[in-house]
Amino acid sequence: MDIKLNGFTERTVKLTAEDMLSPEFAARNANRDASEEANRDEFNKWDGGQPFAVSISDEGINAYADFMNRSAQTKSDNIDSGIELDVKAVCVEKSSILVFNRYLENTRNVNGYISTENKCKLALKAYAESYDELVRKYDNGLNEICYIRDVNTENGYREMTLQDELKWLDDSFAFTAEYIRNEEAFFKNHKDSKEEYYNEMERLIHAGKMRDPKGMIEEIEQFRKRLLEKEPTNLTECLMNAKKEFLNLYLNRQEKVLSIPDILNQIKIFP
Repeated sequence: MDIKLNGFTERTVKLTAEDMLSPEFAARNANRDASEEANRDEFNKWDGGQPFAVSISDEGINAYADFMNRSAQTKSDNIDSGIELDVKAVCVEKSSILVFNRYLENTRNVNGYISTENKCKLALKAYAESYDELVRKYDNGLNEICYIRDVNTENGYREMTLQDELKWLDDSFAFTAEYIRNEEAFFKNHKDSKEEYYNEMERLIHAGKMRDPKGMIEEIEQFRKRLLEKEPTNLTECLMNAKKEFLNLYLNRQEKVLSIPDILNQIKIFP
């Protein structure tokens, strides 16, 4: 790539992979530029390396499939009387993905490195806060009137209940747990190649060949911290057990004096 340098004189310098990278690293990536140039206008192709396998447990697959099926059933329809029910799919969508969206928001609000254990704590926090909000909404009569399909009723619909929304909340939490577990599996499967990459980037920084290294330095530091973490075992099972413990503490709290943070502080996700 041609780079124009502006100083006392103006000249053009040709930088090649060999100029910037070590011979070993450059040799392994010699064909990347040519491949990217050949496929530049083919947006459906990606030369991103070898494919990787991501496994999702039967529980996660079933939970998400169940969530998608029920969401699809919330579209407006006409009953025999000819009166169109306002199903308000937004009600269902909010509770169906509430935990996952809240978890993502929680992670974005954290500066710096987030350990695996802290990710799980943020997921449980998202579930606990969502659960409490739904319960309070129904207790105070602030829930929107929505309808879901039910073949056992006369007209094929019935009013949505708190239990319906809490079930969708469970599905969303199960999906969030699988999302975190898959992130950990991806890191485990690719940590060797990522370590090689970050070692090379570190060499470039020390050699002064990276113009703005601050972002890369932070990325490298976070990667090093992750390498020092103890790999969690049975992550999904631990999260599900933590959810059960939260529900037990929440439903049995004396005079409802315990706040959500108080309850969460009593729960240890990993043994």
